[in-house]
Order: sequence, then structure tokens, then C-alpha cells
Amino acid sequence: MKINSQVNILIVDDVPQNLVALNAILSDLGQCLHFASSAKEVLRKVLEEDFAVILLDVHIPDINGFEIARLIRSREKSSYIPIIFMSALNKDEIDVNQGYEMGAVDYIFKPINPVILRSKIKVFVDLFTKSTLAINLQNELKKRHRIEQRALKQQHQLALAETERLIVMEEMTSALAHELNQPLTTISNYVKGCIHRLNNEDYQLNEIIMALEYASQQSERAGAILHRIKNFVRKNELCLEPVEINNLILNMIGLMQETLHEAGIELTTQLSKVPIPKISLDKIQFEQVILNLLRNSIESLQNCSQPKAQLTIQTYIHSNQTLIINVKDNGPGINQEYTNKLFDLYFTTKKNGMGVGLAICRTVIEAHGGNIMAMNRSQGGACFQINLPIGSN
Repeated sequence: MKINSQVNILIVDDVPQNLVALNAILSDLGQCLHFASSAKEVLRKVLEEDFAVILLDVHIPDINGFEIARLIRSREKSSYIPIIFMSALNKDEIDVNQGYEMGAVDYIFKPINPVILRSKIKVFVDLFTKSTLAINLQNELKKRHRIEQRALKQQHQLALAETERLIVMEEMTSALAHELNQPLTTISNYVKGCIHRLNNEDYQLNEIIMALEYASQQSERAGAILHRIKNFVRKNELCLEPVEINNLILNMIGLMQETLHEAGIELTTQLSKVPIPKISLDKIQFEQVILNLLRNSIESLQNCSQPKAQLTIQTYIHSNQTLIINVKDNGPGINQEYTNKLFDLYFTTKKNGMGVGLAICRTVIEAHGGNIMAMNRSQGGACFQINLPIGSN
């Protein structure tokens, strides 16, 4: 595993001669030295770079070093950077204690002993290097663990397919492949992105951690989908919870943003401005309905002859008792011959389709006391409409 051969050290002093002297003392360490002479420069640099240690003069004209340290500590990104204060004036105990209260790890006085300063700085350079390596190793172990877990899950599914040769199990595994595609694809993309950045040493650690945490969330989501579909096949009761439908839709759109961008599709939301009360839904199953309808429209728009492919999601309340969700596109529309068959299990017009996506949508919506229908729009394209009773499930 590669890590940066140099670490960043920030030296803060308003006297140019002092900066030259400190540069001469520390240049032998072979690290990347940064210099600042004002609070503004310091704050800008700690936002742009990760530093192993900051060497900070107490007496800066515009603002003293203690206040600069307080500002550094107040920002999450720089709150844990070790700070060594330098002073040529105050050596009394009160001044030194104030430095430590501001989070200093050391307090040294001028004139500075070059050997002692280099030794102190080298300690923090080594700590930073080892800490970075440890974090990278930890992330690598987590990534490998997730890969191994996915492999074990796939092996388990293969074992089930081999030992359980019943039609109902065959239907369940087909549904699983269909419904788990989105979270597994998302996990794969984030992990590959992390590997690429780590190999090229082009990354911010917090970005890598955020991407891996998001991949972990999608892994948990995949597990929840597996559990819900198993219950669905067994006709178990719905796992209901209060859900804000507009937030659910926005979250699903977020998952599909990359796919929409790659397909060149313009998505518009027309979500109800009138507050929609929370509805008792099986959240995971309902999320799958929205994802299935989005994917269905995206695939339809890939055959679109329109100059601009457009997809619209709309929500509104009808007669104060029914929630309407419309997923509309300007694609080729629905062949009238297939209108009454679209939601039948295993019916598909796609070359590689399994015919389970829309059937699952209908089953889930009906289990919630609603209904779903498909129609052609007068201006061209198709519309899938969900009608869901409010407060009755």
C-alpha cells in the first residue's frame, strides 16, 4: 500500500527572517514545509491541506497565536492537528498554561535549539505517517471484509438454488437479482472509485471514509431487501412504519442520479407543496416500487426519438384522501396490445427481461391498499400512476 512520502508542516511567524531560519533548521527532515505570516493565511492553509504539526508563533500582529489556535481547534478538519507554540517574550507560567489550554502539545522558547526542534517535529511526522498508514490499512481491511461477505452471500444463494429446485424458490431468486441490482451496483462503483484513488494517491481521507460508509449503508440496504423479499414470497405481514413520501422519492432519485446523467435524461420533480401526512408503509418494499418505475422509464427513454429525454415524478393529494404518485416520461409510450398484461408476472417486452419488476410493484401497492395503472400520455410517452389511500393502512 502506498502512502505519501512527505507530510505537510505549517510554520507560522510574522518575521521573514524567522521563517528563513526555521526553514533552514527543518529542511533536513525532507518534508513539505508551508509558511504563513497571518491568521488568514493559516486558516486558508489548514482548510486546503492536512498537516502533521503546526509550529505557531505566539505573537502575530493582527491576532495572537492563542486566538489562531482557538480558530484552528474550532474547525473539525483541523481540530486534531498538533500545535507547538513558539515565544521569544513571555516565559511565565500563566502564559505557558494558556498555550496548553489552547490545545498545544508543546511550548518552546526562542532562541530555538535546532537539534531539539528537529527531534520534536520528527516525532509528530512519524506519528502522522503511522496514523495515515493505520487508517489506510483499516479501510483496506473493511473493504476486503465487505467483498468476502458479498462472496459468501453469493455462495449461499448458489447453494440454495442447487438444493431447492422448487418453482417458488426460482421466483424468489429472480426477484432478488432484480431488486438487489441497484444497491450492489452502487457498492461496486464506490469501492472501485476508492481503489482507483488510493492507487493513484489522489484522495482526501475524509472522502474515502465517506464513500466507504455509503457503500456500507448500501450493503445494509441490500440485506434489508433480501429480508423483505423473503417475507414477500412467504406472504408475511408488511413491516409498516410512518414514512414521508416526498423524502423517500428524493432519496431514490439520489440513488439513480449517476444512471440518469449517463443516459442523458433530464429529471423534473413536481412534488406536492401541500404537506403530505406521513403514511404507514413498508419502506423497503415501497422504495423498490419507485426504483422499478424509474428504471422502467429510463430503459424506455433509451429508445426515445425525442431530442431531449425527459422524466417527471409528481406527487399530489386527491380529494384529501388519496395520494397520487405519477412517473411520467416522453418515450415511445405503451403498445396498446400490452396494456392489460404489463403487471402480469413473467410478462416482458424486453429482450433480457425477467418480467417480475412491474408484477412486484402491483403486489406491493395492492398490499398497501392501493392500486397502480399504466397509460399513454396525450403529448406522448407513458405514465405510471400509483393511487394510495391516506391513513387507511
